[in-house]
Amino acid sequence: VLKIGGTPVSVYIVHLIIAALAFLARLLIIRPMINLSLRQFFLSVILPSCMVCSLALTVSYLLKSVLPNNMMCSIVVCVFSAVIAAMFAYLLGLTKGERNFVNNKIKVAYNKIVTRGRDDN
Repeated sequence: VLKIGGTPVSVYIVHLIIAALAFLARLLIIRPMINLSLRQFFLSVILPSCMVCSLALTVSYLLKSVLPNNMMCSIVVCVFSAVIAAMFAYLLGLTKGERNFVNNKIKVAYNKIVTRGRDDN
């Protein structure tokens, strides 16, 4: 792409298209092997992922557009974007069972930290 006069961004666009086509090919190859419903896969994986990404990007872009362009604001936007993406992933990207799993792991980690803190005293 660069040899024929494309911009550096065009390399990423070509890569994205090739990755998407390869992903679709892998889905079509594996579908009969594991009895995969493409409709169910789209509704339970692709759609939530797209919702999380679009909402997180929109909120991050809005925050970036209202703050001045300096190093401190860039750090704030990065941290806030990570928190927003995690929040949307938790709320929209996970099923109820997956959220329960994450909650249990957080509780176990918290209890280990609290117990270790008591042992140190």
